[in-house]
Amino acid sequence: MRTIKILILWLISGLIVGFLIWYLPSKLRSQYTARTFVRVLPGSEKGSVIALIKHQNTLEAVVDRDKVQWTEWFQSFGKTKDDRMAGAVADLKKRSKSWAVPDNDLVAVSMTCRDGKDAAEVLNEMVNLFVRSQESSKRKEVADKLSRLSEQQLRVQRDLDLSEQDLDNVRRRYGYADLDEHSYPDPRISRLMDLQKREDSCVLEIRELQFYLEDINTQPTSTDKAEVKPNAEVKELGAKLRMLQSRFKELQTMREEAEKQYKELNLAKAQYAQRKAIRDERRQMLDSIKSRLEELKILYDDPDASGVQFVEDAVVPRQADMRPWQGVIPPVVLAALIAGIIQALLTRQARKTKPE
Repeated sequence: MRTIKILILWLISGLIVGFLIWYLPSKLRSQYTARTFVRVLPGSEKGSVIALIKHQNTLEAVVDRDKVQWTEWFQSFGKTKDDRMAGAVADLKKRSKSWAVPDNDLVAVSMTCRDGKDAAEVLNEMVNLFVRSQESSKRKEVADKLSRLSEQQLRVQRDLDLSEQDLDNVRRRYGYADLDEHSYPDPRISRLMDLQKREDSCVLEIRELQFYLEDINTQPTSTDKAEVKPNAEVKELGAKLRMLQSRFKELQTMREEAEKQYKELNLAKAQYAQRKAIRDERRQMLDSIKSRLEELKILYDDPDASGVQFVEDAVVPRQADMRPWQGVIPPVVLAALIAGIIQALLTRQARKTKPE
């Protein structure tokens, strides 16, 4: 019976002590926590956002804000501004927290201090400054890209104009107005092929006439004086042969000139094609740059390009922070029970060893 009384006494004492440890700090030294959220858009990572919010530069920029320096929280860190700045940055680093909200696109941000209004004021400045700095940083990044692309566009445009001039120079040098490839055959090539066919045909006709004349000349001659002189047929064939030979020379000259023009045309087309390939490559590059410029101009005016969004201002917390009772009262009660058991065992042992 005595053991039960001891345990009950220790249990009640543990409950009382645990309750006081849980309740009194929040009343004697109240702390208030303000909370708000930052939305992380697709393409950004929560871990990077959390690291940037807690970055030293972000904390220093927050403490440097006028609204923050007017708070009692900031004024409590010393008499000089430098002392207050150093103390406020260190305290803000300790009292502000950021964590990813599970199964959501939000990052929670909190600030804890003795004044709920100061906690909300500092937190709002912190989150607003972070979101604006991300927007400004992204806009500056896009502006730099726009500037570099605009310069590149001017260079490519100049190169493209030079390529067009090179194509004009090739056309003027060789005297051809059109050197592009087409689906239909080039008339100069068609003419060369026609001349070659006509020359081959003329050669065949000449050979046939020569063979025919040789055949006539090899026939036995008659003793008749009238047959000794070339007859009219031989004269006619001879005249025709001379005419064909003359035509052959003319065709040969024309074909050689056409071949020369054909070689010159091929050379012109080769040079033209080479310069045209360069021109087309620069034109494609210029079109790509223009398309990228349009995308960047849209991105420059897009407030969501920074990858983060401000959700809402933190409200002033109405109730002071209290630690969860589950983390305080049960351990104290358990410790009290253990102490009661030890006391009961010691009391029983003392009674056994006491001399009668």
